[in-house]
Amino acid sequence: MGRGQAGRAEKILTEGAELGNWIFLANCHLSISMLPDLEGKIDELFKHDVDPNFKLILSANPHPNFSIALLQRSIKGTQEPPKGIKANMLRLYG
Repeated sequence: MGRGQAGRAEKILTEGAELGNWIFLANCHLSISMLPDLEGKIDELFKHDVDPNFKLILSANPHPNFSIALLQRSIKGTQEPPKGIKANMLRLYG
């Protein structure tokens, strides 16, 4: 996500919910100001029938102003960097 992507993201989100697509919005920490609108759009979509195959995946770096409500309603996953040079090399070549 970046500047000027809010309209495009909303359009893709609406189409994906109707068609049952998987939507991946990357770098949401770059559009913190858009998150309340995104949250409202998600609420609006789920008031109507949404295809059961629809999935919304967001990626973001930690940010102090990230929407707490959005985090609370999500399944979260993290990727921690490996500890130590041996683990890092094994991950690199694995």
